[in-house]
Amino acid sequence: MITEDKEKIVFLYKNGKSVIDIANDFGISDRTIVSYLKDVGVFIPVTHKVDEITKDKICEEYISGKSSEEIGEKYGITGAGVLYILKCRGIQRRDNSECQRKLNLNEEVFDEFTEESLYWLGFLTADGSLSGNQILLRLTVKDKDHLEKFKKFLGSDAEVKEYIAKGFNKEYPAAKFVVNSKKMANRLRDLGFVKDRKNVYPDWLNELSDDQFRHWLRGLWDGDGTVGIKSGNYGANYYPYVSLCGYLELLKPAIERLISILGVRRNMFLLKGNNKKIVSIDWEGNDAEKVRDYLYGNAAVFMDRKSDGLI
Repeated sequence: MITEDKEKIVFLYKNGKSVIDIANDFGISDRTIVSYLKDVGVFIPVTHKVDEITKDKICEEYISGKSSEEIGEKYGITGAGVLYILKCRGIQRRDNSECQRKLNLNEEVFDEFTEESLYWLGFLTADGSLSGNQILLRLTVKDKDHLEKFKKFLGSDAEVKEYIAKGFNKEYPAAKFVVNSKKMANRLRDLGFVKDRKNVYPDWLNELSDDQFRHWLRGLWDGDGTVGIKSGNYGANYYPYVSLCGYLELLKPAIERLISILGVRRNMFLLKGNNKKIVSIDWEGNDAEKVRDYLYGNAAVFMDRKSDGLI
């Protein structure tokens, strides 16, 4: 560990963060964290104040599903102290995915291709992230209601949280939703949801019917595209337009299929000044209407803000 990391570890521990959480943040084992904290003289399991009867209660509450932090707060010890008691009693610690199980979650929602599952697979491709067993979706706070839709789809009790995001030298209000599930994470990986997913067109998309395909594409479009109305000179002659931006490897086969389905003109171009093969596609007028109606016609799930552009 570098000096800066060591100082941050001590700071976090002194300010109440558990050894387990610190270890997860830095991607190292909790034993390494404890060893270092002992070396600098700040590790305090605080178990010597807990009698045997209380230790029994702590173990019972942990087994019942309560977190080490919740139990520690109740009995006046650290979360690390709770985990130390569990270890001494031979009780196996839950991993992050198991800890999440105290909340409801339908881990099979992506096992079958439905309108909703295909839509969210497309949307996650645009805006989601997968790290270990953690599935994370972050949006601007004005789209918080869309995260609530995702939460409902997953059948989850987890909370949609607001926070201040930082990017492009500015701060802005955002919202995020996260769940932990080993089974769901593995299913997403099987479907090609990997680090470079925006550069890859999954083979299973070729097996979808045209109607199924539009649900996946609508999810992608809600994440990375635009649907709206443009006006001509001096505000006259309003006409629809749609556009989508992304990596060539993903979008080219998707748009080629869209063109073959709708018969719209080919209108894809490489954005200038980039070497990552990022492309932009847009249509106006009659072609835009065809794309819009194909994507959103009689759709059961979509982003409300994007649907405002359908009028």
